[in-house]
Amino acid sequence: MENKDNTWKNKKRGNKAGFLFFEIIYRVFGLGGCYFFLYLVIPYYLIFDRDAVQSITPYIRRKFPKASFFVKYVHIFNVFINLGKYLVDRYVYLLNEASFNVDLEEREVLLGELEKNNTGLVIITSHIGNWQLVIQTLKHLKRTVHIVMREEENKAAQQALRLNTEMGNIKIITPTVDNFGGVIDMMNALKRGDIVAIAGDRSYGTEVTEVNFLNDSAFFPYTGFKLAAEQECPVAILLASRIKKAEYTVNLSNILYPKYFSKKNKPEQLRPWVQRYVDIISEFLDKNPYDCFIFYNIWKK
Repeated sequence: MENKDNTWKNKKRGNKAGFLFFEIIYRVFGLGGCYFFLYLVIPYYLIFDRDAVQSITPYIRRKFPKASFFVKYVHIFNVFINLGKYLVDRYVYLLNEASFNVDLEEREVLLGELEKNNTGLVIITSHIGNWQLVIQTLKHLKRTVHIVMREEENKAAQQALRLNTEMGNIKIITPTVDNFGGVIDMMNALKRGDIVAIAGDRSYGTEVTEVNFLNDSAFFPYTGFKLAAEQECPVAILLASRIKKAEYTVNLSNILYPKYFSKKNKPEQLRPWVQRYVDIISEFLDKNPYDCFIFYNIWKK
């Protein structure tokens, strides 16, 4: 169940003037110049955007349980800076894709798994790292990729970052267009042997299961694992790491094979697979603690 009280409210953060400003800065000063200006802009949000600060606080409190009041805000500032850099990177990548080096690790291994099983594939994305930039690299998997994505309410961000935009073999499934939440489209795509990419850390009103995340009970959706179990196809966990300026690596080596052992209590059978996914992103956050952009209280059902 989505906790509306703890969801980062949409305040139209980002507008056409702001994106145009950073485009000018990029063309004059390059990517480094954009990053510099972020350090001047982010303090405004840290001081005046209470919703944003409160929305990331549940994560900060559990990731850094011993942090003092001042240090807590330093951690929040670092999360905001990383988020700003990733949005800039996404925008600049769309302006000049050749300026970025994005490496899809072990692509041939994943392709081999798909060919061996002759099935579709569910890719679990997360609000961790810059998944919106690296998702374009999935076009190299040589299969149609259906991204399950809600309609972006911020029209300026939607246009500038080309969110909800189909490009080449990248297609969009909008879960709010019918009463089935797009599930029928997802299942049909998997039956055709296509790839379905769906968020594993945001329920949007779908059913959740209780797992352990950062030493506390948290609630994660199991839709992606349910689809994979019913279609008997593998699940790959997408992790996107920023190595350095304009260089990313995409890891899809964590491949799971969720399955049912009986027809009874299927959600409970999926819980261990969801826990495994949560353990994987927890390990990622141990190395990249400021790459978590879960701006809602996932620990409260």
